[in-house]
Amino acid sequence: MTDPYNSLTGLQTALNQKQIVLDNCKTTDFIKMHADKPQGQPRFTYARMEGKKVVSIVILIPAQPIEGVLCMAIGYATHKLRRKRGLAIKTIEAALKEFQHGMSRNSVSDIMIEAIVEKENIASQKLAKRVFMDEPREGKDQYSGEACFAYVRKLSEIVQD
Repeated sequence: MTDPYNSLTGLQTALNQKQIVLDNCKTTDFIKMHADKPQGQPRFTYARMEGKKVVSIVILIPAQPIEGVLCMAIGYATHKLRRKRGLAIKTIEAALKEFQHGMSRNSVSDIMIEAIVEKENIASQKLAKRVFMDEPREGKDQYSGEACFAYVRKLSEIVQD
């Protein structure tokens, strides 16, 4: 299973080395975003910053469609020194609102969001339950084979205008 915390530290390194620049978001001023296509696949990274430090991130990448509907996998992480302050949920909500805004400009309205959470990661499970408000499906991660929970919900049900 991919650990989104590695993406947080990688993003911080890329910013420090001036390899990338984050763009302003249209729907909020407290997160920035970066869109790229590593290995040809679109990736949308949203970062909550404190000065020049990344404190929380949300990453969206394409996943397998669900019942023919576009699905995006979500990963999220908060800097270890900034946890238990509500930053993750606020960053997720803002990132999904921004993502929905961008997709609606491209006439894409039906989107599913899926979070795959390790069975041992209780904090992430609690967060996913808040966002997805649903009981997860138990399974095994397709890449690592580790036990996990899958949370799925329509983006339009998560983001309320």
